[in-house]
Amino acid sequence: MVEMCITGIALEATSRSPIVLLSDPAGRRQVPIWIDQMQAINILQAMRGKAPPRPMTHDLIMEILKVGHLQLDRVVIHAIENNTFHAVLQLRMDDGSEHALDCRSSDAIALALLSRCGIWMLEEVVSNASMPVDADADAEDTAEFRRFIDQVSPAELIRRAGLDRTAEDSRGDDNGEPDGDSPLMTPPESGGGMDRRPFGSGSAVSIFTLGLMRALDHPGQLRVVLAAALDAGINHLETARAYGPSERYLGLALAELGVARQGVVITTKLLPQGSCAEGLASLREGLARLGVDRVDNLALHGINSPEQLHWALQGAGAELRHAILGEGLAGQVGFSSHGTPELVAAAISSDAFRFCSLHLHLLNQTLLPLAAEALRRGMGVMAISPADKGGQLFAPPQRLVDDCAPFSPLELAYRFLLARGVSTLTLGATGPDDLSLAHRLRRASGPLSAAEQTAVERLPLLQRARLGNSWCGQCRSCLPCPRDLEIPTLLQLRNLHLAHDMEAFARERYAMVGQAGNWFPRIKADQCRHCGDCLPRCPHGLEIPVLLQHTHDLLQAPPRRRLWG
Repeated sequence: MVEMCITGIALEATSRSPIVLLSDPAGRRQVPIWIDQMQAINILQAMRGKAPPRPMTHDLIMEILKVGHLQLDRVVIHAIENNTFHAVLQLRMDDGSEHALDCRSSDAIALALLSRCGIWMLEEVVSNASMPVDADADAEDTAEFRRFIDQVSPAELIRRAGLDRTAEDSRGDDNGEPDGDSPLMTPPESGGGMDRRPFGSGSAVSIFTLGLMRALDHPGQLRVVLAAALDAGINHLETARAYGPSERYLGLALAELGVARQGVVITTKLLPQGSCAEGLASLREGLARLGVDRVDNLALHGINSPEQLHWALQGAGAELRHAILGEGLAGQVGFSSHGTPELVAAAISSDAFRFCSLHLHLLNQTLLPLAAEALRRGMGVMAISPADKGGQLFAPPQRLVDDCAPFSPLELAYRFLLARGVSTLTLGATGPDDLSLAHRLRRASGPLSAAEQTAVERLPLLQRARLGNSWCGQCRSCLPCPRDLEIPTLLQLRNLHLAHDMEAFARERYAMVGQAGNWFPRIKADQCRHCGDCLPRCPHGLEIPVLLQHTHDLLQAPPRRRLWG
């Protein structure tokens, strides 16, 4: 065995996540262990000899050992299994008897510092997990982490570490850390790294997410797309049971590419239906297809109706959420929704979810205030397909190109959402070329430039000028409709068609009306019965029944179903 010493705490270059660095006596080999920020704070405080104002968990453990007449002789990090370090505490009682307790290596390190005992590591572990030492870089990174600790507020530290979990989450351990400690997995460097943002109480995610619902022609297609995404710096992968072979193809690709589990954040989704037992069985099947024991994030996929929200909050879905977290099958639970703003607001305000996936778009900003509220509550926020659902911006009409100049519509849409603080934007890539813009914008998460702001502000002005007194401002004052028409959504398609020549997109979306269950409006615009109920409520005095019929006449096309249910 090798007695190791703690070199310090460093920040991993891309994700800015803390790692503890252990060195051999000669200082030639160094073993990095990825830990969470609260563990890093505990270890750094122990290194500094600073006692917290109130006892932390490790201080309490030391007091329990003292009361129980147990002495911590040393800690031994003895194995790496599934990319996770394992350690034991070697304890001695007053009568000379010895005991060994299994524990996480980060806990072992913190306790070793408090008890001033040795930290030992088996030679084979050192050989397998060590890397060359750069002393200057280590000193600089430790200093940077200390500056980080000194500057950030306690509340922010708690939020970053995931300690602000809801009561249902508290069944896990008290510091939000996984059941083991992971070696440093260096993200791909050829893409130059990508900005990352907090995502609920889980791991930080890249500002772009690879959505895996399209690269499904064969396993090789998904593997090529995944390799390109990793090369671009994307670490967040989104799949779903409802996406056909997506989970299985992803599991195969991760294995074939040799991607370390700690190098990616995996989100999968379950439809909001059935019993708790059925949901758990479905999730376990998905985990088997993915080749993992747990996912980082589990979303209830498609909370689109009041009945589904009730299922998630008070019905079998509530039991399922508790079971998933209690059994450690997912790090956190969130939801996705294609529902109304009122429904989304209710889901966010329930405090039952740690992240949400919403339709947030440059050309449809209805849900942006709700996204801001979710972020304020510490939730992660993912924008659903800004390129496709946001207006097929990968193939924009010339008028829209001119309207967004000097930026492409897709670039402006991405920059707009990132500047509004959205955690991550999904990309439904079918090939590596679909990731080129994300690669170019991998560091573009700052505020809008003056030119970008001007282009964004110009779009609604152009809409109003071109539509005149028939422009719908999406205020939703016209609702509810006695016929249950989703009036704002229907008139928004008319806005886009007439203002920006987005005929193909508007026709495709309108063709889905009545064909996608509760994922999209159910009733066509021509079903308005001219009752006039909405007219007094419209602040713009629109002739809504006339505009609805005009919308239908403009956009009527053969029915079209959703890609995946």
